[in-house]
Amino acid sequence: NLNSRLRNQAQQQYVPPPPPTSPLNHLQIQTDYDANGNSKSYTWLDQATIDILDERRVPMGQLTIDDVDSISGLMANWAKRKSAHSALQVEILLKRVVDDHNAGNASVNVTT
Repeated sequence: NLNSRLRNQAQQQYVPPPPPTSPLNHLQIQTDYDANGNSKSYTWLDQATIDILDERRVPMGQLTIDDVDSISGLMANWAKRKSAHSALQVEILLKRVVDDHNAGNASVNVTT
């Protein structure tokens, strides 16, 4: 049967779509080294960053003052790491606050 053959052929060629991309896909566990060359894993910092950026937890436009305080603390901790990865994390966290403000959340502000 031609329909059956075409259906089988289509099923064999079907490739499922990739999973949805997230702006958090690039976040990885960062390992830095102290002055003695010992590795230091910052998994807690990565996880806290992932958690605060998760829009399923706090939808865009709904950050609270406590969330912004947490983001500020995370930014300070990332800044201490002095790496390109850390600088990127600070930038991503700052962007989340700016985007939240731009989404209509007047209770959050970015200051220097």
